[in-house]
Amino acid sequence: MGLLKGMARRGRDMAVSAAFEKLAGKYVSPFGTIVDVTLDSSQKSIELKVLLKGETEPVILKVDRYEIIEETGRRLIVAREISASREWIDAVAKQYIQGRPFELPARVAGALGLLA
Repeated sequence: MGLLKGMARRGRDMAVSAAFEKLAGKYVSPFGTIVDVTLDSSQKSIELKVLLKGETEPVILKVDRYEIIEETGRRLIVAREISASREWIDAVAKQYIQGRPFELPARVAGALGLLA
């Protein structure tokens, strides 16, 4: 039974990763493109690989602990711990993303809510 649950969770994680990629793409598109998104709901983690404009190698952005919160009828995602593979991007991510709530579109919010 545990194996089936794990497989089902991984399948949902993959589906939510695709939806989350579209959401994140909205924020990233002025600076580059998202190459890959991996979400692990059991660990509450997300890894994004982003190819920034003018760069040849993607930057890896890791959210080691995310939280879904509900506020005034809206679902928000908050990155509680974040890091990046480049020092300056790590500093920017900690300053402007970590701890800041981002509204989730209903489709993504519903899918992530199922994983919580």
